[in-house]
Amino acid sequence: MARVRSYLLVLPLVVLPLVAAGAEPFRTLTIATGSTGGTYYPIGNAIAAILNAGLEGTTARAIPSRGSIENLLWLERGDVELGITQQDVAYYAFHGQEAFSGRPFGQVRALAALYPEFIQAVVRRDGPVKGIGDLKGRRVALGAQGSGTAFNARQILQTAGVLHEVRAVEAPFEEAITQLEQGNLDAAFLTAGVPTRVIQTLADRVPIRILPIDGPLREQLMRRYPFFSAVTLPSGSYAAPGPVGTVAITALLVCQASIPEETVTQLLRILFANLPYLNRAHPRGADISLEGATRGLAIPLHPGAAQFFAARAR
Repeated sequence: MARVRSYLLVLPLVVLPLVAAGAEPFRTLTIATGSTGGTYYPIGNAIAAILNAGLEGTTARAIPSRGSIENLLWLERGDVELGITQQDVAYYAFHGQEAFSGRPFGQVRALAALYPEFIQAVVRRDGPVKGIGDLKGRRVALGAQGSGTAFNARQILQTAGVLHEVRAVEAPFEEAITQLEQGNLDAAFLTAGVPTRVIQTLADRVPIRILPIDGPLREQLMRRYPFFSAVTLPSGSYAAPGPVGTVAITALLVCQASIPEETVTQLLRILFANLPYLNRAHPRGADISLEGATRGLAIPLHPGAAQFFAARAR
């Protein structure tokens, strides 16, 4: 951590105390992320490092979680101030739909769109599964309970017509990948930025395959769930011999609606003043930009964020 802070301090910083007019500064900003084997956790730690270097009187920390749903629950309850979540899950929570039916989350606001998360269905290359349809009767990890991955896995399997024919298992990234390597699972879904550390670790030990989600299945998914976009894993990803088509969801940085506007404005000013560090902290950090931060947001911006981005658009 000391090395990270040293690097940050040589970057151009707008050093502002995190304090709203007439208010005491936030002493702690907690960022809910995800599994330590995914992408939210390293991105969240990079954001915390930037805020710690640039915000006087405030300590920021990133904590692991089971993913998007849990992060939104914590935000709604006031247990954390910031979080990272999938765009689709944030939309359902804000509007009280799907798993949140009848209980809209009124305390969650968007800060910025971050980067695309690829839906990755992982199998061992030495196994018989070559497509989503081959998962009938197979043991499939859908993701941890409370994760956006579990949402996406069910959406894909249902659209493919095999949801009720798989032997579903709920497991976090690390456990699912371990069980897949040991032969106790046939497939594992992960929604995360590419490369995903735990998938790369598995690929370094045994040959794997990312199942294609393309063609008519992808077209049907995108019609049914407009948050999905078509993406391609480049040839060579996890030693794949060729490109693999799949779908992606945008990751969002979100916050409590009750955070003062000036606090949010200063937070974003520090964050975007230090994009070079964020861009280098993880391969997906290179996708984070001021230009893309408000593109296609599915929930309202916090007023402080709206003010920040409006000022930079002038």
